[in-house]
Amino acid sequence: LVLNRTPSSTMPLPKFTKDFGAPDEMPPAAIERVNQLLSSGRLFRYQHESNDDVELLEGEFAQYIGSRYCICVSSGGAALFLSLYALRLKLGLAEGAPVLVSAFTLTPVPSSVVHAGLKPVFVECGGEDLALDVQDLRKRAEETGAKVLLLSYMRGRVPQMDVLLAAARELNLTIVEDCAHTLGSTYGGKHFGTFGATGCFSFQTNKAINAGEGGAIVTDDPEIAGRTVLLSGSYGYFSRNGTNLPVEQVAKMYPTTPNFSSRMTNLAAALVRP
Repeated sequence: LVLNRTPSSTMPLPKFTKDFGAPDEMPPAAIERVNQLLSSGRLFRYQHESNDDVELLEGEFAQYIGSRYCICVSSGGAALFLSLYALRLKLGLAEGAPVLVSAFTLTPVPSSVVHAGLKPVFVECGGEDLALDVQDLRKRAEETGAKVLLLSYMRGRVPQMDVLLAAARELNLTIVEDCAHTLGSTYGGKHFGTFGATGCFSFQTNKAINAGEGGAIVTDDPEIAGRTVLLSGSYGYFSRNGTNLPVEQVAKMYPTTPNFSSRMTNLAAALVRP
């Protein structure tokens, strides 16, 4: 088959004028709200009134994702670290316990495992989609006895979720989802971030929503929700979460849960919400 067309070497190439490395502009509503906050000085989420910007965002984000609870924090990496630390407390994991991690990922992901006092064990990713290799997952889980899988959807590359979830149940693995690159994506009608014990999101400039920096944890587990809000640095204000945490249960954990000062600011929440 011979096509009658001009050789490609003589065809003009398309020209792109957009800087694809430039972040999106801030919505006017976000700029207006940020200016209001700067004028008031109410930047710290627990300093003044209830129903502040972070608290409102927590309720809105949980409803959007379809989760029972949301805890907004300082970054996506902080969301991963706090989730893992909460699971370490819940599951009774020892110092240096193994955590399985997708090998195709970025440095903050395995670093969050180290930050939580645990040991990352990489699981191969491959194929055309560069998704997690379930066969290697089985091998690493059996070799190490790991109880937690930190599943990273790097560049939006996701595995066959039905197959992976079945393997995780068989291996008794608790999943933490790194959803920094999958905000808004669904599988079988469910948002990514709702398949594991927690889903962790990022609002860093190069992500789907640009707040400069920021993160969110979603979960349906009241103990994990309570632990993460305390770990993030709520002090005694843990009732001021936008998703109705079980306050009495959280109060019992308060005296023995460390504070890692990983709160989201009202400025970041104001940039995310529009």
